[in-house]
Amino acid sequence: MAIFFLYSALFSVGIFTFFYVIALIKDNYSLVDIFWGLSFVLLMVFNTVLAIVLGTFHWTMLVFSLAIAVWGLRLSLYIGRRNLGKPEDFRYQNMRKKWGDKFPRLQAYLKVFITQAVFHYILASLIIFVHAYPVTTVTPMRTALMGLGVMVFIVGFSFETIGDAQLKTFKKNPKNKGKVMQSGLWKYTRHPNYFGEALLWWGFFILALALAEPIVLIGVVSPLTINWLLRYVSGVPLLEKRYQDDPDFQAYAKKTPIFIPWLPKKERS
Repeated sequence: MAIFFLYSALFSVGIFTFFYVIALIKDNYSLVDIFWGLSFVLLMVFNTVLAIVLGTFHWTMLVFSLAIAVWGLRLSLYIGRRNLGKPEDFRYQNMRKKWGDKFPRLQAYLKVFITQAVFHYILASLIIFVHAYPVTTVTPMRTALMGLGVMVFIVGFSFETIGDAQLKTFKKNPKNKGKVMQSGLWKYTRHPNYFGEALLWWGFFILALALAEPIVLIGVVSPLTINWLLRYVSGVPLLEKRYQDDPDFQAYAKKTPIFIPWLPKKERS
């Protein structure tokens, strides 16, 4: 039902415009990072209400909705606790420097918030497909797909949450100031949280395959996009560039896979 996609597009632009106003008031554009996970939860609730009103709601949607809620709320709470009360993230400070006096607020709205609204809409296409084109018959094949999707989601979610927790504990210890995290999951990948984020979106996609009509295959653009963004655009590359002059990090990088977990080079047989 096309109406789901139209209303969801308007909703995405609307909530990110609202987030922009809050960031403008607080003079901190990095607040958008806190709102990112929450934005998917809000869109999921919006689509659930729309599905009920239009008569497309099916109980199987709740499996998908629960996964979205667990991931989105956890991510927003984690980033919120980490960033609230702290200066604006270095990435957004660098953007401000590039913009200078050339309509900085308009550039922030278009290049940060509207751009994120566009990517949010692309990724959230899975949410929309599940609510707009639900299946009404749960077959053994769909049950198996649902189980696989949940398993992939749990593995990805575990990588993300455990990686974040390990890094947080590491940074809390004053003895580790200036050091590079190289233990736990960080021993097997330089970015376990980003890898987990990328993987759990494949879990969402598999779940959507189980819960929606075949047209949901178009939604493969969702996990492909988040994997591309994290690995090649806004995730891994920015952090790697930040530590390009750190000799300890470079030594760590030589022995540790950049993204997909694997044994460190010194441990290979």
